Amino acid sequence: MENTKLPDDFIADLHEYLPAEHQQLIDALATEPVSSIRLNRRKIDIECSLEKVKWCEDGYYLNDRPTFTMDPLFHAGAYYVQEASSMAVEQVFRQYMKEVESPVVLDLCASPGGKTTHLASLLDGEGFLLSNEVVKTRTKTLCENVAKWGFANTAVCSVMPSSFTELTGLFDLILVDAPCSGEGMFRKDEVAVAEWSRDNVKMCAERQRTILKDVFPTLKEDGILIYSTCTFNPHEDDENAQWIADELGAEMLEIDFPADSGVTKDKCGYHFYPHKTKGEGFYIAAFRKNQQEDEISIRTKQDKKKGNKGNTSQPTPAEVMKWIDDPSITVTDGIAYPTEFEQLIQFFNQNLRLLQYGIPIYIQKGKDVIPQHNLAISNIVNKEFFEKEEVDWERAIAFLRKDNIEVENDKKGWLMLTYKNVPIGFVKNLGDRTNNLYPQNWRILMSADKSRYKEIF
Repeated sequence: MENTKLPDDFIADLHEYLPAEHQQLIDALATEPVSSIRLNRRKIDIECSLEKVKWCEDGYYLNDRPTFTMDPLFHAGAYYVQEASSMAVEQVFRQYMKEVESPVVLDLCASPGGKTTHLASLLDGEGFLLSNEVVKTRTKTLCENVAKWGFANTAVCSVMPSSFTELTGLFDLILVDAPCSGEGMFRKDEVAVAEWSRDNVKMCAERQRTILKDVFPTLKEDGILIYSTCTFNPHEDDENAQWIADELGAEMLEIDFPADSGVTKDKCGYHFYPHKTKGEGFYIAAFRKNQQEDEISIRTKQDKKKGNKGNTSQPTPAEVMKWIDDPSITVTDGIAYPTEFEQLIQFFNQNLRLLQYGIPIYIQKGKDVIPQHNLAISNIVNKEFFEKEEVDWERAIAFLRKDNIEVENDKKGWLMLTYKNVPIGFVKNLGDRTNNLYPQNWRILMSADKSRYKEIF
């Protein structure tokens, strides 16, 4: 943002709360932002020579920013393009959640899905993750990113934080990556600069407290709350963290970061400043809930309409279960999900109207059982069951554009396409042609241009 002028009030405020370092921060905001990714180890387990993000096991910095749209592995969910500082959530999870069995986790403000997919990887198929996004127009991107990440122990909803208030004592971990004034995004987003004002900072700080107050009752006793923003100012950061301790009665927790990470310890939380850490502006604080909270019963309401004869779900075809490489999974109405959390999913659906959950794995048309694209890119698919064909970049991009592609395999039927041994989807081989099963609303609209593709791995 070399040519973008920072607001005068913002600079004046920096002088006040960062007196010794304000010019270093201002200078850093005039430089180019760094690019970083986080790998999905369930899909791509490779030795990577890129520079590691010090606080994230699978986080790496890129030397430059490629056109990710031209990389088939990006669309397969093999990695997520995520700002490095925000990967700090991992440290809280590893330090305070690893001993919790089957944790139920809420990401309250989840879109576009960076921290949600990170939490899904940290859970690694254990427990259950509910990702919420209040803004309806942002849910499409969230749903797509969760689906591409491939875990069955996930669900997405779109409700106000107050919808969780009466669901007391339900979650072991809640992440509130609160809507904020966006100061940490200044060098990436000129709109954030244009919209910044002291009044907006004040409004954001008040809204953040309302959100926290609404959602705190749904955290279990001894549960962990992570509060984060992409800001620098104390009103949205340390002052709100202190408010969480004083007004909500939560215990502040220490977070350990590598000694050479450049992370700044404040009174209540931790700042990632772009002149000291390799990333954008970020703030994170962690808390434990010590007070007792009655846990809501998750028994679901039964349909008592006249004539109801119980479960009306269609039986799952026997062959479908061979498509899945996970004995802990149940399939109902074409959707695969962890058997352990069947009742919880029903409870969420009745109370929060889920937008999606689990993995849609098949639809049935007459006698035909058709595998769904989400199965191919999931972490539960039995890759050995399906005929596979490895495709080059040109055919992979053609598939992702939903163009017709030719295959070399002579066997008719469902064919799993892979790129660099990572599944990218299904086609049906009819012999003289193929049917492309890639979702219409996910297709690449950009023209295929290999000059814009840069191999990351």
